[in-house]
Amino acid sequence: MNKFFRGAVGAYLIYLGASLISGYLKGGSDSQMAPWMIIFFGCFFVIAGLALIVWLFMDAAKNGREQADGVAGESGTEAASSDAGPGYGIEADAGTAEKAGEDPGGASGRGNGSD
Repeated sequence: MNKFFRGAVGAYLIYLGASLISGYLKGGSDSQMAPWMIIFFGCFFVIAGLALIVWLFMDAAKNGREQADGVAGESGTEAASSDAGPGYGIEADAGTAEKAGEDPGGASGRGNGSD
């Protein structure tokens, strides 16, 4: 809802600024304001509206990148966590066997490279 509101306010500010400037340029403005103030506020509203729209798109792009990184990160951590647990790799088996004073390669002679 916040993003919709930000976009709607940005679009309205652009419309308001453009209508102020075009009304002055057409000569239909019977305002008591100085002409430079009408142009100044028109430009200000257009720039502020464009800034809100750009901020909306940048925020959406950032959220899209974070979601893409989150999906890729989750699949990578699941694969790494399944291999890194105790007893799942040769390194883990060799380390526990050395601590126990046994041959790290076991009966088959694999794992220590001393053959």
